[in-house]
Parts: sequence; structure tokens; C-alpha cells
Amino acid sequence: MRFDGMNKWLQIISNFGVLAGLLLLAFEINHSSALVESELRTNAMSDWANSDLARFSESINENLAKSLEHPQDLTLGEMIELDAYFTSYLNMIERSNVAYKLGFSEYSTEQAVRDVINIFGSEYAQAWWRERRVILNPEIGVFIDQHIQSVTADQELMVYRRIASTLSE
Repeated sequence: MRFDGMNKWLQIISNFGVLAGLLLLAFEINHSSALVESELRTNAMSDWANSDLARFSESINENLAKSLEHPQDLTLGEMIELDAYFTSYLNMIERSNVAYKLGFSEYSTEQAVRDVINIFGSEYAQAWWRERRVILNPEIGVFIDQHIQSVTADQELMVYRRIASTLSE
């Protein structure tokens, strides 16, 4: 009988130990989630900042302008530079989408559509997409395919021409 009483107390104590362990585990998981969220946000901000910095590069701006006005005159080296730029841009969209789905980002579908329209508003970018679309996960590819249909091949060029025309008035 004495052992039965002691056994009951040991079971109660061990149950409290298990409960304390589970609470500690839940705390650690929550803490890890906060760290992951912080890292995803930091990486996303860094990615977008790097993309913006790339746009300050004279060569990428020259290549983007050439891809708008005279895409047939792009050299292989210029196409490779644009390939890297477009690929990194799409990777940012994909990472932002993943972070959004995990609840770690406020990057919405509407923002993604605007980004797709901005990047694919040229004949060259659309041709590039038709050739390179396999580099992304299929879900993002389908999303871009759906929204690229509303983008004309000279959309970006027309935007810049409208801006230029208002400056000359």
C-alpha cells in the first residue's frame, strides 16, 4: 500500500514534468517562429533594396532601356545581364509570396500583379519569360501567365514616352 501511494505521487509529479516540458517546447517553437519571421522580413527587405540598387547601375539601366527601344540589338552579354536581373526579381517575388503565405509578410497578390506588370511590360521581357518560366515554382508561373496577358509588349516604353512628353510641354 505504501508503494501504491508513492506510485501515485510519482505519476502526478511525472505528469507535471511532462506538462512543463510541453510548455517549454511550445515556448521554444514560438521563439523559433519569431526568429524565422524576423529573418524572412530582413531578407525580403534586403532583396528589394538590392534590386533597387541594381537599377542604379548604369549598365542595367542602359540594357533595360535598350530592351524597351531596340530589343533586337541586345548583345549576348547584355541579355545575360538582363537574365540575371529578371531572375533575381522573380526570385524576390517568389520569396515574398512564400513569406506572405506563412503570414510573415504583407506582400499581397495585388502588389505581385503590379510587379509582374512592371517587369513584363516589354517585348524582350515577355520573350524572356516564355523561355525561362521553368525557373520558378509552377504556382508562381501560372500566376504570372495569367497576369502577363494583360500586359502589352510596349507598355513600359509607352509609360516612359508619356512621362517624356509631359516634360517637353
